[in-house]
Amino acid sequence: MPNFEREVHLLTPSTGGGYTHEYANPALQNQINETLTGWQRTILERFPSNDAGLDIARVHSFIGRYGLRGATLVNTDARNMPHVYRTVYDVTGIQSRGPSAGMYYAEIDTAFVVRDPKLEAYNGPGFTESLGIHELAHGSSEYATIRAARGEHGSTSLVAPRIGQSILKFGAEHIPPFFLEEGLAEYLSGVYVAEDLGLQGGFSELPWPVTWVNDKSGQLPLQSRYSFRRSRRANQPSFSYSAFAATAIGFMQASNPQLFPALLRARHDAAGLREVAKIIDAFQPGLYRELRDSYNDEELFSSGLRRVMSALDIPAQTR
Repeated sequence: MPNFEREVHLLTPSTGGGYTHEYANPALQNQINETLTGWQRTILERFPSNDAGLDIARVHSFIGRYGLRGATLVNTDARNMPHVYRTVYDVTGIQSRGPSAGMYYAEIDTAFVVRDPKLEAYNGPGFTESLGIHELAHGSSEYATIRAARGEHGSTSLVAPRIGQSILKFGAEHIPPFFLEEGLAEYLSGVYVAEDLGLQGGFSELPWPVTWVNDKSGQLPLQSRYSFRRSRRANQPSFSYSAFAATAIGFMQASNPQLFPALLRARHDAAGLREVAKIIDAFQPGLYRELRDSYNDEELFSSGLRRVMSALDIPAQTR
């Protein structure tokens, strides 16, 4: 189990409204990290990982190959997930956004991935491994400080305000799927599928690199490596919402190959974060902030891809 001690910042209500922000003292730092470790231990005891038939060593090796920090990965049956959500809430007070194919909890540095027997039958065990890559990518951020917010009546809540490119405003109930963060996680998953599993056309094994799909405004190209089968019919590929964000990352990477290395560096240091913003804004001034702030709902990811294509002068098909 990777070590996940967090730097703790203390937020205390101020008399003029809002909160004062300070670094927690060492005693509180230790106390909160012990609390987080205890939470994780309790949850992992109740939900051991089901790794049968999966190449988990290859998954973790892939994450390490890109210099990314590891996190704890739990593969569990779909029927367990409602119990996972309830247990995480009962133990930590963290609200899950479920249902979903996976979830990374920064506060306990643990990623849960759903093992769907039908999807594994249609796509192979590598499909579940690719979900693990996606969730571990979220866990690779070293900007996982914990904010301990003291309430007006003395209660304390713990929250991780940043996960990579995602920034949670204090007081939000959960972390929504941020466009750039989801894009990078799915982009890494696509690299794993194409390079480590040798499936350039994704789990649907499509013979072309790009597949055109319908959205509300027309048709958009998605990189085929993100495809998978929901049935045995190979001529009907499926894509997750995150594939739109990942394809946007791929198009920007093709225009400037320094983007992906910068996104990886941004998992480690603030200079990398600034470099990502600079590269994206070079495509069009203000584009980074727009992608960061304006497409933070899965159903808007296709609009985010369309926006990137417009900035890069890549034609789309409209209705």
